[in-house]
Amino acid sequence: MNNNKKRILDLLHNNKISENEFKLLNDALNIKDNTFIKIAKLLLNPFQSVSGTLPFICGFLLIIILALLAWIGQLHFNGLFDFKIIKHPNHMDLLMIYIELFANWILISLIFLISALILRARAYRIIDFFAFTALAQFPYLCLTIVLLIIKTFNLSLFLVTDQKTNIFSFGSFIWIGIYYSMFVWQLCLFFGAYKEATGLSNIRLWVGYFISIVLGEVISLQYVSFSVNSFLYS
Repeated sequence: MNNNKKRILDLLHNNKISENEFKLLNDALNIKDNTFIKIAKLLLNPFQSVSGTLPFICGFLLIIILALLAWIGQLHFNGLFDFKIIKHPNHMDLLMIYIELFANWILISLIFLISALILRARAYRIIDFFAFTALAQFPYLCLTIVLLIIKTFNLSLFLVTDQKTNIFSFGSFIWIGIYYSMFVWQLCLFFGAYKEATGLSNIRLWVGYFISIVLGEVISLQYVSFSVNSFLYS
Protein backbone atom coordinates (compact mmCIF):
# COMPACT_ATOMS: atom_id res chain seq x y z
CA MET A 1 0.00 0.00 0.00
CA ASN A 2 1.42 3.37 -0.98
CA ASN A 3 1.62 6.34 1.38
CA ASN A 4 -1.34 8.22 -0.13
CA LYS A 5 -3.72 5.29 0.26
CA LYS A 6 -2.51 4.66 3.78
CA ARG A 7 -3.07 8.32 4.62
CA ILE A 8 -6.70 8.41 3.45
CA LEU A 9 -7.32 5.08 5.20
CA ASP A 10 -6.08 6.63 8.44
CA LEU A 11 -8.37 9.60 7.85
CA LEU A 12 -11.30 7.22 7.47
CA HIS A 13 -10.42 5.31 10.64
CA ASN A 14 -10.11 8.58 12.56
CA ASN A 15 -13.55 9.65 11.25
CA LYS A 16 -12.07 12.72 9.51
CA ILE A 17 -13.62 11.77 6.18
CA SER A 18 -16.78 9.89 5.30
CA GLU A 19 -16.93 6.56 3.49
CA ASN A 20 -18.13 8.30 0.32
CA GLU A 21 -15.20 10.72 0.48
CA PHE A 22 -12.84 7.81 1.05
CA LYS A 23 -14.24 6.03 -2.00
CA LEU A 24 -13.86 9.11 -4.20
CA LEU A 25 -10.26 9.70 -3.07
CA ASN A 26 -9.38 6.02 -3.46
CA ASP A 27 -10.84 5.91 -6.98
CA ALA A 28 -8.87 9.03 -7.91
CA LEU A 29 -5.63 7.42 -6.69
CA ASN A 30 -6.39 4.22 -8.62
CA ILE A 31 -6.94 6.22 -11.83
CA LYS A 32 -3.59 7.97 -11.29
CA ASP A 33 -1.80 4.64 -10.69
CA ASN A 34 -3.46 3.02 -13.70
CA THR A 35 -2.47 5.93 -15.95
CA PHE A 36 1.17 5.63 -14.88
CA ILE A 37 1.12 1.88 -15.48
CA LYS A 38 -0.44 2.32 -18.92
CA ILE A 39 2.18 4.89 -19.93
CA ALA A 40 5.00 2.64 -18.67
CA LYS A 41 3.62 -0.34 -20.60
CA LEU A 42 3.22 1.78 -23.73
CA LEU A 43 6.84 2.94 -23.55
CA LEU A 44 8.26 -0.53 -22.84
CA ASN A 45 5.98 -2.65 -25.01
CA PRO A 46 3.77 -0.75 -27.46
CA PHE A 47 3.33 -3.85 -29.65
CA GLN A 48 0.52 -5.56 -27.74
CA SER A 49 -2.31 -3.82 -29.56
CA VAL A 50 -0.78 -3.30 -33.02
CA SER A 51 -0.14 -5.66 -35.89
CA GLY A 52 0.04 -5.84 -39.65
CA THR A 53 0.68 -3.29 -42.34
CA LEU A 54 0.31 0.01 -40.48
CA PRO A 55 3.07 -0.59 -37.89
CA PHE A 56 5.28 -1.90 -40.71
CA ILE A 57 4.83 1.34 -42.66
CA CYS A 58 5.44 3.42 -39.51
CA GLY A 59 8.60 1.42 -38.73
CA PHE A 60 9.82 1.76 -42.30
CA LEU A 61 9.34 5.54 -42.17
CA LEU A 62 11.09 5.66 -38.79
CA ILE A 63 14.21 4.08 -40.26
CA ILE A 64 14.15 6.46 -43.25
CA ILE A 65 13.93 9.48 -40.92
CA LEU A 66 16.60 8.01 -38.65
CA ALA A 67 18.98 7.53 -41.58
CA LEU A 68 18.42 11.09 -42.80
CA LEU A 69 19.13 12.57 -39.35
CA ALA A 70 22.16 10.29 -38.94
CA TRP A 71 23.52 11.55 -42.27
CA ILE A 72 23.02 15.18 -41.20
CA GLY A 73 24.87 14.50 -37.95
CA GLN A 74 27.33 12.04 -39.54
CA LEU A 75 26.57 9.19 -37.14
CA HIS A 76 27.67 5.67 -37.88
CA PHE A 77 25.53 2.90 -36.32
CA ASN A 78 28.09 0.14 -36.11
CA GLY A 79 25.85 -2.45 -34.43
CA LEU A 80 22.39 -2.99 -33.01
CA PHE A 81 23.26 -0.95 -29.92
CA ASP A 82 26.35 0.97 -31.03
CA PHE A 83 27.18 4.22 -32.77
CA LYS A 84 30.15 6.37 -33.70
CA ILE A 85 30.47 10.01 -34.68
CA ILE A 86 32.23 10.29 -38.05
CA LYS A 87 34.94 12.94 -37.90
CA HIS A 88 36.42 15.02 -40.69
CA PRO A 89 37.85 14.22 -43.26
CA ASN A 90 35.84 10.97 -43.34
CA HIS A 91 32.28 11.31 -44.54
CA MET A 92 29.45 8.80 -44.90
CA ASP A 93 27.12 9.06 -47.87
CA LEU A 94 23.40 8.93 -47.21
CA LEU A 95 23.17 5.70 -49.21
CA MET A 96 25.72 4.00 -46.95
CA ILE A 97 23.80 4.98 -43.83
CA TYR A 98 20.59 3.63 -45.36
CA ILE A 99 22.34 0.37 -46.25
CA GLU A 100 23.74 0.07 -42.74
CA LEU A 101 20.45 0.71 -40.93
CA PHE A 102 18.35 -1.43 -43.26
CA ALA A 103 20.90 -4.27 -43.09
CA ASN A 104 20.79 -4.24 -39.28
CA TRP A 105 16.98 -4.09 -39.33
CA ILE A 106 16.61 -7.02 -41.73
CA LEU A 107 19.28 -8.95 -39.80
CA ILE A 108 17.59 -8.79 -36.39
CA SER A 109 14.16 -9.41 -37.95
CA LEU A 110 15.37 -12.59 -39.64
CA ILE A 111 17.15 -13.77 -36.50
CA PHE A 112 13.95 -13.28 -34.48
CA LEU A 113 11.98 -15.13 -37.16
CA ILE A 114 14.41 -18.06 -37.34
CA SER A 115 14.40 -18.22 -33.55
CA ALA A 116 10.59 -18.49 -33.59
CA LEU A 117 10.81 -21.35 -36.09
CA ILE A 118 13.44 -23.20 -34.06
CA LEU A 119 11.52 -22.78 -30.80
CA ARG A 120 8.31 -23.80 -32.57
CA ALA A 121 6.27 -20.70 -31.93
CA ARG A 122 2.69 -21.55 -32.78
CA ALA A 123 1.06 -18.37 -34.03
CA TYR A 124 2.96 -15.51 -35.64
CA ARG A 125 2.87 -13.20 -38.65
CA ILE A 126 6.09 -12.63 -40.59
CA ILE A 127 5.29 -8.95 -41.18
CA ASP A 128 5.14 -8.36 -37.41
CA PHE A 129 8.81 -9.31 -36.99
CA PHE A 130 9.86 -6.57 -39.41
CA ALA A 131 7.31 -4.05 -38.15
CA PHE A 132 8.11 -4.45 -34.46
CA THR A 133 11.90 -4.50 -34.82
CA ALA A 134 11.74 -1.32 -36.91
CA LEU A 135 9.59 0.46 -34.32
CA ALA A 136 11.89 -0.81 -31.56
CA GLN A 137 14.61 1.48 -32.91
CA PHE A 138 12.74 4.57 -31.71
CA PRO A 139 15.31 5.13 -28.89
CA TYR A 140 17.97 5.35 -31.64
CA LEU A 141 15.96 8.19 -33.15
CA CYS A 142 15.77 9.99 -29.80
CA LEU A 143 19.51 9.52 -29.27
CA THR A 144 20.26 10.86 -32.74
CA ILE A 145 18.19 13.99 -32.05
CA VAL A 146 20.08 14.56 -28.79
CA LEU A 147 23.41 14.20 -30.60
CA LEU A 148 22.31 16.62 -33.30
CA ILE A 149 21.44 19.19 -30.63
CA ILE A 150 24.85 18.68 -29.01
CA LYS A 151 26.65 19.08 -32.34
CA THR A 152 24.55 22.11 -33.31
CA PHE A 153 25.34 24.01 -30.12
CA ASN A 154 28.88 22.59 -29.90
CA LEU A 155 28.31 21.27 -26.40
CA SER A 156 31.55 19.28 -26.43
CA LEU A 157 31.58 19.01 -22.64
CA PHE A 158 28.92 16.33 -22.94
CA LEU A 159 31.18 14.07 -24.95
CA VAL A 160 34.70 14.53 -23.57
CA THR A 161 36.57 14.15 -20.31
CA ASP A 162 39.27 16.28 -18.73
CA GLN A 163 42.35 15.43 -20.80
CA LYS A 164 44.75 16.02 -17.89
CA THR A 165 42.94 14.19 -15.10
CA ASN A 166 40.86 11.84 -17.29
CA ILE A 167 37.87 12.68 -15.06
CA PHE A 168 34.37 12.91 -16.48
CA SER A 169 32.79 16.34 -16.46
CA PHE A 170 29.29 16.92 -15.07
CA GLY A 171 27.98 17.19 -18.62
CA SER A 172 29.59 13.85 -19.46
CA PHE A 173 27.67 12.19 -16.64
CA ILE A 174 24.45 13.64 -18.06
CA TRP A 175 25.35 12.29 -21.51
CA ILE A 176 26.22 8.85 -20.09
CA GLY A 177 22.87 8.81 -18.30
CA ILE A 178 21.04 9.66 -21.51
CA TYR A 179 22.94 7.08 -23.54
CA TYR A 180 22.43 4.18 -21.13
CA SER A 181 18.78 5.12 -20.60
CA MET A 182 18.27 4.82 -24.35
CA PHE A 183 20.26 1.58 -24.39
CA VAL A 184 18.07 -0.02 -21.70
CA TRP A 185 14.92 1.32 -23.37
CA GLN A 186 15.93 -0.22 -26.68
CA LEU A 187 16.65 -3.56 -25.01
CA CYS A 188 13.17 -3.47 -23.49
CA LEU A 189 11.56 -2.57 -26.82
CA PHE A 190 13.39 -5.37 -28.63
CA PHE A 191 12.20 -7.75 -25.92
CA GLY A 192 8.62 -6.56 -26.36
CA ALA A 193 8.98 -6.91 -30.13
CA TYR A 194 10.32 -10.46 -29.78
CA LYS A 195 7.64 -11.44 -27.26
CA GLU A 196 4.69 -10.14 -29.26
CA ALA A 197 6.00 -11.29 -32.66
CA THR A 198 6.82 -14.84 -31.56
CA GLY A 199 4.09 -15.41 -28.98
CA LEU A 200 6.61 -17.32 -26.85
CA SER A 201 6.55 -17.34 -23.06
CA ASN A 202 8.48 -18.50 -20.00
CA ILE A 203 11.95 -20.00 -20.48
CA ARG A 204 11.70 -20.25 -24.28
CA LEU A 205 10.98 -16.53 -24.48
CA TRP A 206 13.98 -15.48 -22.39
CA VAL A 207 16.44 -17.97 -23.91
CA GLY A 208 15.32 -17.19 -27.45
CA TYR A 209 15.53 -13.44 -26.91
CA PHE A 210 18.95 -13.53 -25.23
CA ILE A 211 20.53 -15.72 -27.93
CA SER A 212 18.91 -13.70 -30.73
CA ILE A 213 20.09 -10.33 -29.39
CA VAL A 214 23.65 -11.52 -28.74
CA LEU A 215 23.84 -13.16 -32.15
CA GLY A 216 22.41 -10.08 -33.86
CA GLU A 217 24.88 -7.76 -32.12
CA VAL A 218 27.87 -9.96 -32.96
CA ILE A 219 26.93 -10.36 -36.62
CA SER A 220 26.13 -6.68 -37.06
CA LEU A 221 29.47 -5.68 -35.54
CA GLN A 222 31.54 -8.28 -37.38
CA TYR A 223 30.01 -8.05 -40.85
CA VAL A 224 27.76 -5.01 -41.32
CA SER A 225 30.03 -2.69 -39.37
CA PHE A 226 33.17 -4.21 -40.93
CA SER A 227 31.84 -3.58 -44.44
CA VAL A 228 31.00 0.06 -43.67
CA ASN A 229 34.33 0.64 -41.93
CA SER A 230 36.13 -0.80 -44.94
CA PHE A 231 34.33 1.73 -47.11
CA LEU A 232 35.11 4.64 -44.78
CA TYR A 233 38.77 3.95 -44.21
CA SER A 234 39.81 2.29 -47.46
